[in-house]
Amino acid sequence: MNFFKKHKKGLIIFGVIAAILIAGFFWLRSIGNKAMEQLAAMTSETAIAEKRDVANVVSTTGKVVSVDSKDLSSIVTGVKVSEVYVQVGDEVKAGDLLVKLDSENLEEDLADAQTNLSNTKKANNLSVGSAQRVYNEAVTNQAISAERIVKDLEDAQKKLDEAKNVKGWYDDMYEDAKKKLETAENNYNAAVNALGALSSVSGNDVDQAKKNVATLNAAVEVEKANVSKWLSNYESEKANITSLEKTIETLKQNQVDTQRSTDSNIQASRESLSNAQIQASGSTKSVERQISTFEDQIDSCNIVAPFDGVVTDVAVEKGAIYTGTPAVRVEDINAYEISTEIDEFDIGKIKVGQKVVIKTNGTGDEELEGVVKSIAPRATPMKVSTDGTSAVTYTTKISILTKNDMLKLDMTAKLSIILDESNGSLTVPYDAVMTDEETGDKYVEIIDAKDEKTGMITATHKEIVTTGLESEYYVVITGGNLKEGDEVKITRDIADVFDFSVYMNDGATSGM
Repeated sequence: MNFFKKHKKGLIIFGVIAAILIAGFFWLRSIGNKAMEQLAAMTSETAIAEKRDVANVVSTTGKVVSVDSKDLSSIVTGVKVSEVYVQVGDEVKAGDLLVKLDSENLEEDLADAQTNLSNTKKANNLSVGSAQRVYNEAVTNQAISAERIVKDLEDAQKKLDEAKNVKGWYDDMYEDAKKKLETAENNYNAAVNALGALSSVSGNDVDQAKKNVATLNAAVEVEKANVSKWLSNYESEKANITSLEKTIETLKQNQVDTQRSTDSNIQASRESLSNAQIQASGSTKSVERQISTFEDQIDSCNIVAPFDGVVTDVAVEKGAIYTGTPAVRVEDINAYEISTEIDEFDIGKIKVGQKVVIKTNGTGDEELEGVVKSIAPRATPMKVSTDGTSAVTYTTKISILTKNDMLKLDMTAKLSIILDESNGSLTVPYDAVMTDEETGDKYVEIIDAKDEKTGMITATHKEIVTTGLESEYYVVITGGNLKEGDEVKITRDIADVFDFSVYMNDGATSGM
């Protein structure tokens, strides 16, 4: 008794500590039991390997719009609206007149410009015609001068050729005369020698020899005269040839000088003609541009339907002054497409020609088939939302391939753009495929046995697989020994299935 009194305080403290330890033991056991139960449930989650169609998609929304949709306006401003022939909802045909603007002043301006064009053309014809005549005369003068010089050169060349022939003949006659002179001199010398041999003898032989000497001497003189004559003729013809060659050289130089001069005259007259033509063309085109502008403006005063469709907006009234804004909007209600905005994170995955599954509230559960038609090369101008955020998006058009009469303009469309797909392929849930940290191989755990009472997995074996297309939920198995109907284990991160805060709260409550 004294012991308890003496150690009362210590015993109380010990008792409190013991109570806390016992309570802590039961609390931890409670947490452990619940954790084990949930872990057991997690490890026992399985799935069946099945064949199914798998697709990797980008999901977005869009709006039904017309394939042909156009805001119609005029290039003319500041004129009165004469007539408005349509109202919203009217069906129109291509070429129908929708709105007419006042074109009276433009038609007067056109008439003045046409008169101005006629007068300008007449003046231009006179100017160009005069320059053309000067040019033609320069070309003709060049031809005449060239022809004359060529004729003179041909005549001089002909005379030169004749002179060379005559000179050659004179040269031959001269050479022949020299030979004859040499023969005559030889005969004369022989006669003189013969006479000398007879000088000591008198009689008829001497007289005859003297006559021979005299006759041969006369022949020598004749041949000397011939040689002199033919040499003189040769030298004269040679001088004539030199003179004719100089004449030809002079004519050739004159030909070059004349050609240069006439070429210069032709070039100057050609430039004058070209300038006249350019000025004529420029002045004519200036007036023609005015006429074309007036004609375009007059045509633009008639706003017509570019294609068959329905009027969805009329923004002008009869009698009002037209300011240049769109007057009428026409849309083709027989051909629709989807317009959607794809953000910058997904636009790189989108390609023209990709299949699209389309659903709208107006068409119910029916899935319409579509295809990506076009992708804008630049981002849509950013619009800042009320919370100050903005996103970069690209306008993408989707062609609707499935005919459906329930479609209407401006309907909201839910789109699944198929990036890749695999039909009738063996698949397992995404969480059933794991990666070996050491080898990097992908594998699944095939269930070999389960506890009949608890359903807990009791035996598995690892099967290496190769994978293909992955969707948000499934993975296509392209290789390995996994078969259709095999049951596989699904492993998830414990944090996804085990909420420790629950047990902490339960424990705290129990502790209380």
